[in-house]
Amino acid sequence: MLWLLIGVAVALVAGHVAPPLLINLMKLQDTNVSSTYRTAPAEAQLLDVAAFRDGAPTPGNAGREECADGDAAPLSCFHVTGPAQVERTTATAPAEKYIEADVTTHITVDVAGPTALEIEDELRISRDSNFPVPEPRAHTTITSPALQIDAAGEPEVREGLQWFFPFTTERRSYLYFDVLAQEPTPIDYVGETEVSGLEAWEFSQTLDGTALPWPSEETFFGPAERFYTPAERADRGFADDTGVALDPYYAVDRTVFVEPETGTVLDVRETLHLYLATDDEDAADLIAATDGAAHPLRTLLHTDADWDADTREQQADKARPDLAVLRGLQILAWVANAVALALIAALVVHVVRVRGNRARTLTAPAEL
Repeated sequence: MLWLLIGVAVALVAGHVAPPLLINLMKLQDTNVSSTYRTAPAEAQLLDVAAFRDGAPTPGNAGREECADGDAAPLSCFHVTGPAQVERTTATAPAEKYIEADVTTHITVDVAGPTALEIEDELRISRDSNFPVPEPRAHTTITSPALQIDAAGEPEVREGLQWFFPFTTERRSYLYFDVLAQEPTPIDYVGETEVSGLEAWEFSQTLDGTALPWPSEETFFGPAERFYTPAERADRGFADDTGVALDPYYAVDRTVFVEPETGTVLDVRETLHLYLATDDEDAADLIAATDGAAHPLRTLLHTDADWDADTREQQADKARPDLAVLRGLQILAWVANAVALALIAALVVHVVRVRGNRARTLTAPAEL
């Protein structure tokens, strides 16, 4: 009977205690890990702001008739087109508290060779949720020689997921922080799909007409004909020589695919658009009119940024071992519970037999 009791106890621990403990450990974001994510090369359009400032059309546009007078030429004379690739390296490190981790990220956007945009970002997260800690531990630095941007943010309290999703992702909307917009907005659950042979949940986020919080050193001011197409000038009542002042705006259409049990991001697809507008309404009108494409004049940077095949497979390879462990724990829990039930049944039978034998012994007639 003692061995039956010990067996029941061991089975219950194996089925009800060990799996949750191990899963709670698996939930913690790893530290001292660095991963690099690359996008497939895609066609991009970039405004060379230095060329615009100097009135020197870019080589591919110098021969165009409308570009002859660089100081009065439309912005299209200063655009560079070519293949773009985004590369992000994100590394985690232990923080002072065991339950927290420091996350550093370096992003480069290369267009036709040179780096057009470079971002350094730091934040501190709770390892069990991947949400930022409620302390001013996050800040971003952005540099863009092409766009004449060189700015650093102050340490801040940040909200929303960033780079990582929670272990056991839910079918719901999450706040998701955009490093260029410097604000969190909802990323919404869309539905189920499959990526690299694994179940994936699709999340979607769209930002339209967001004023870029990073000021350019260049002032975009001049006659409307440099910035607006003839149809746009007619719609807005602008004469060709109407003076307009424009500011940088930002839009992104982002889709993230997540393996739901481990929270591993399996794929990311983005369309990035930095552009010029006079105000929020003008910015929204441009996005609606271009329908995801670059604007012929007012685009600062436009490209698609979809993870390449190697990055997708890298992420699937990260998820598979954890999924195998989870399946093993599920089997362990099922088998242990079945064993526990069998041992409990055996224990009940044993107790009934012992009591039955004892009762028969007590009621048996005494020998003369």
